[in-house]
Amino acid sequence: MSIHFKAGVNLKGLQPQMVLALMVANDAFSAQGEDCIVTSAVRDGTWDQVLLHGTGCAIDLSVADLKGFPLNDEQINKVLNHLNAVLGRPGGGQYDVVAELKSGSSAGWTGAHIHLEYDPK
Repeated sequence: MSIHFKAGVNLKGLQPQMVLALMVANDAFSAQGEDCIVTSAVRDGTWDQVLLHGTGCAIDLSVADLKGFPLNDEQINKVLNHLNAVLGRPGGGQYDVVAELKSGSSAGWTGAHIHLEYDPK
């Protein structure tokens, strides 16, 4: 399976830690027979500093396929479990893996997605 970028996704200033995370995300989606689709990366704006998009330390991943059909709950959970096991704090990592699947799950919510950020404590 492949990594795809939604039109307009800005990669300028994306940190190397996020490139590594993207490779792991691609493995997680591929294991479910799906492509990994990046819907957002580096963004401007004051709230983006809090969510780390503004620093190049965050990406958003689609929970739909290339045709726009949503992945099923089992697939999403397996992707989340994979990301957490390899990158996330439950696996001893330095990344936050956030399932933003419902309206209002974050400030500026733009639709169901997985928010992945490098945020060492």
